[in-house]
Amino acid sequence: MKSILTKKVLFLALVAVTVLATGCIKEDLDECYKLTLKVVNHKGDDITALSVVSEAKLFIYDNNSKLLDTRDLNDAFIRGKETIELNYPESSKLHLIAWGNLKGHQDVNEATKAEDFAVSLRSEDEIAQSPDSIFFGDIDVTVRGNGVTGGNQEIVLEPKTGTVEMRTLNLQYALTARGLRATDECDFYMDRTLNTIDYKGELTGD
Repeated sequence: MKSILTKKVLFLALVAVTVLATGCIKEDLDECYKLTLKVVNHKGDDITALSVVSEAKLFIYDNNSKLLDTRDLNDAFIRGKETIELNYPESSKLHLIAWGNLKGHQDVNEATKAEDFAVSLRSEDEIAQSPDSIFFGDIDVTVRGNGVTGGNQEIVLEPKTGTVEMRTLNLQYALTARGLRATDECDFYMDRTLNTIDYKGELTGD
């Protein structure tokens, strides 16, 4: 009897440790999964391990678009695809937005309502200034334990900025034809571009 009792106590202890480790109650084990961050390039290739996104900011909103929490995720967290824990009431529906590389070269409106959140270009003398290499991703999840329902899920961060290269051929001849010197300064301008990314990751603004 003594050995049987000891085995039962040991078994119950192991079950308790398992529940605490997973953050899920027994009947929900099949629906408890982790949430991670993934970074992709313009082609959709996984580049998480390359530190192209070295820092990210996670915004957690409730079902009514109210901001609940903001988290800063560092390079090691992103590269390691660490689990994003969601310590919220069971079955809570959340909307998560993640921005990568918001390093200060653009204006960020961190609104308490998701719809009012925006990232916009800075301007100088009505000319837009170059932003950071920004990435964006969002997802809707339902909380289960410390994780989510519906299988392992990822917030996929996609690039929202790019580069444009403009070159001229035989510029010196064009300048000479206009009576200008080859050493005179010339500027390139791009017009009719939008200056803001909204909470859906879509371009807007003027």
